[in-house]
Amino acid sequence: MNYKLLGRILGKIMILEGILMLAPLLVSIIYRENFVYQLAFIAPIATLVTLGLLLQIPKPKRNIIYQKEGFALVALVWIIMTLFGAVPFVINRDIPNYIDACFEIMSGFTTTGASVINDITAISHSSLFWRSFSHWIGGMGILVFVLIFIPESNDGSSMHLLRAESPGPQVGKIVSKMKMTTRILYLIYLGMTVIELAILMLDKPIPGYEDEKFFFSLLATFGTAGTGGFGFVPGSMELLNPFSQYVIAIFLILFGVNFGLYYLILVGKARDVLRSEEVKTYFIIVATAVAFVFISLVGKFNALHQFDYTT
Repeated sequence: MNYKLLGRILGKIMILEGILMLAPLLVSIIYRENFVYQLAFIAPIATLVTLGLLLQIPKPKRNIIYQKEGFALVALVWIIMTLFGAVPFVINRDIPNYIDACFEIMSGFTTTGASVINDITAISHSSLFWRSFSHWIGGMGILVFVLIFIPESNDGSSMHLLRAESPGPQVGKIVSKMKMTTRILYLIYLGMTVIELAILMLDKPIPGYEDEKFFFSLLATFGTAGTGGFGFVPGSMELLNPFSQYVIAIFLILFGVNFGLYYLILVGKARDVLRSEEVKTYFIIVATAVAFVFISLVGKFNALHQFDYTT
């Protein structure tokens, strides 16, 4: 096990998490929250960056990642990101219990979407942003992003990291260089995020939350991109207009597609995508699930209507 190289990469990930926390810190400043809410992000940012820089000091003898290092990194990364990612919720008292805070942020990073928060209206803007932003971070996989920064190797060692992190049956390079592959994937991911946000901004704001239109559209986009779906208002998506509901539903399906297939479309190989067994199976599963849900809802609606009529 190449422990020095593991520590070096973990240090880069810690620095990256600290940089990512600057976004909710900026949200806290924009909404003029109490300094405690800003300190909730300043403290972990300083800690993450300091520890990350210290882990860059030891020099590994070889920059090779084998499969065991890849899987070890995946496990350690999510543990470290969770332990530090939960700290802001505890400091600002939005989620006072540290174990609950770890559950919340892990649910975000893994795009699970389960929550321990009972009253979403009591949560600060910065905490709402951080938990939804964690969906967007985990949607592509943080280690895929780190591949941009680690040294390119000729032995394919970085592929072990990509395979250990990425879901789906087809994991591989879409161009010759791994760094270029990860950049293309993230550009597609970022582009789809921007497109959904722009479309959601065309809709009317949620009644009673007119001043939060952009902020809530951004949170909805984060939840959609990560296919996790953290709610940010009471009733969650129920309060959104049908236009936004349909947009979110469509993009949830689109974000679930293998991003390598989008690259094939961009380079004019759409026929290869249409012949893909992965795409066919994916949309068959989606269509089947929609059909089952529709039939179930129709049955419940008819039963409710019949009950109201007889009474």
